Amino acid sequence: MKALRKLPLRRLIAWSLMWAMTLGNINQAAALTLASVPLAASTTSVVRPNLMYVLDDSGSMAWDYTPDYINDALITDPTNPGLAPPGSSGDTGSVTLAGGVITGITAIGGNVYGQGTPTVLIQGAGTGAAATVTLAANKTIQSVTVTSGGSGYTAGTTYVTFLGGLSNSAWGMCWGTTGASNQGGSPKDTSSAPTCTTTTQPPYSAAPINYQFYDPAVRYLAPLRADGTSYPSATATAAKTDGFAGTGSTNLTTSWPHEVWCNTASPSPVPSAANIAAHAQCKENTDTTSDNLYPNVTYTFRKTYNGPAAYFTLDASEYCTSTTYTSCITRAQALAAVPAFTVGGVTYNVPSK
Repeated sequence: MKALRKLPLRRLIAWSLMWAMTLGNINQAAALTLASVPLAASTTSVVRPNLMYVLDDSGSMAWDYTPDYINDALITDPTNPGLAPPGSSGDTGSVTLAGGVITGITAIGGNVYGQGTPTVLIQGAGTGAAATVTLAANKTIQSVTVTSGGSGYTAGTTYVTFLGGLSNSAWGMCWGTTGASNQGGSPKDTSSAPTCTTTTQPPYSAAPINYQFYDPAVRYLAPLRADGTSYPSATATAAKTDGFAGTGSTNLTTSWPHEVWCNTASPSPVPSAANIAAHAQCKENTDTTSDNLYPNVTYTFRKTYNGPAAYFTLDASEYCTSTTYTSCITRAQALAAVPAFTVGGVTYNVPSK
């Protein structure tokens, strides 16, 4: 104590603070016990502190969706391993032309069409071309017969896609490209190359699928500054692109991109928020409950317009007995049951999307 009395006041305060902080850290370290099992496997009602793994989006945080696997253009078709580039697409077609007339088509890819013979979709500046497919014994395309050569087709702008029949018949969530391979699904769009990160497509603009997209069930607050005060709240006409920095903003009442699919590369009138509902040449995915999902064989050309901000909700496709989702029935079975959601005395009332 005598030594302490000789210390100047500032030094005494400093030593006291250091001593208190040291004791506090020792006590805190002694009290902190990390869990030794994953939280999901924990059987105790008291959740101990655990390590947290924070997963951001991909592409150096440039992609606007998670999880990664919803971009099926990055996933090789399991029934056709080794194709390059990967994707759930079918074969592409190499076209032989003579004076604007298609004289031959060669299928490239070697895909297995275990669900039936595919339809040949020919797109480009010309008109009137048609072809049929003959499958080999191993269900790959053996030959393509041109039944009508059409006219007006040009090299580099004529594309052939084989629709349907794949053993893995699901079309992709990312629709086609104009490259050498119809990567990411059918049909191929010959007027533009949509990316797999667009928020205008139903899978990417539904929060239950894309974890980063707007969720109407969540209230989003403005970010906080370092001192704990809040940044200004956004407005519908000036939603900031970055809540922390920058001056960029979007008018959510007029400037949100919408995706439509047209049966011609040059629709008239040009799609807009005012005319799309009654447009004769273009369709927009607004309600897919009747499986009217675009693009399809007819509406293959992708166009966009700006309008009010939009998002998709997702109905349950199955109902299950618990959140393990291991014992389920279809939505139709659940709603048709008497009483509803009960089959054979078992209750299926947990929705699965």
